[in-house]
Amino acid sequence: MPSSNRQERLLRRFERDSLAGAEAGVFRVRVEDRVLGGETITINGRELLNFGMASYLGLNLDPRLKAGAIDAISRYGPVYSSSTAFTSLPLYTTLEERLERMFGGHVVIAPTTTLAHLAALPLIVPVGSEVLIDAQAHESLRLAGQVLRASGSSVSSVPHNDLEALADAVEQSSDSPVWYMADGVYSMFGDLAPVREISTLMDRFANLHVYFDDAHGFGWAGLHGRGYVLGEVSIRERMVVAGSLSKSIGAGGGALVFPDEKTARRVRTLGGTMTFSGPLHPAELGAALASADIHLSGEHAVLQARLMTQIELTRGL
Repeated sequence: MPSSNRQERLLRRFERDSLAGAEAGVFRVRVEDRVLGGETITINGRELLNFGMASYLGLNLDPRLKAGAIDAISRYGPVYSSSTAFTSLPLYTTLEERLERMFGGHVVIAPTTTLAHLAALPLIVPVGSEVLIDAQAHESLRLAGQVLRASGSSVSSVPHNDLEALADAVEQSSDSPVWYMADGVYSMFGDLAPVREISTLMDRFANLHVYFDDAHGFGWAGLHGRGYVLGEVSIRERMVVAGSLSKSIGAGGGALVFPDEKTARRVRTLGGTMTFSGPLHPAELGAALASADIHLSGEHAVLQARLMTQIELTRGL
């Protein structure tokens, strides 16, 4: 983690560059479309091809997801204004059951992936653990790392996808718990975590735990869209996978996949952002259910194949 002075310099530089980008019309741009069609967006009166969305399968505009959202709003209103610690809609249970079929583990849903991290990690990482964060991991994992540091864990960065450095760090930790936090699909570099090799390291080191943020892998990769990470290895002891329902899945919210019901129940019951934040909105739940049905059907493989064809075409340009 950077020192306070270095962090302030980085923040000032990022602020300067972001403001310059906004003035140049490339950052924080508001689209002008009254209705989105999917392939184009309108900016400054110009219709432009849209390559900037994370809805990799195009499901965010699918009529079935829209219908699911509209139906949920018509039955429950635009918001169910209660913490899930007290009451929640039946759609919550239905969606978690559906996602468990997709991901092959025990699922807890959250309003966002970031809030999922903040609910889970302070509970599952014991105080005094050593936390290693991949150098290219998403900012949301770094935010969670700050919470873990404040609780008494040692938090540091390891070189990107460097398994030798990771193994060395675990060896030096004696038998203390070590948590490695990484992305499945890295949003900045676009590369992938060596998931199978990391799983092999877990076999070698009984004190190594792994927490993956697979936000950019959920939906388009793996059987039924279980994601890049869970497409490489099944959920296993000492592994937790978080992801997004707002990108390829096309709905809204985040999800956590655990290897056991006990840990899932603990996070659902005691997670700070589960208790003291609002729930997913009815429209998000309804759309996510419709998307899950598509993912669990034969249609999902067709959508995956179409996406891979487009990826190969782009790589060949």
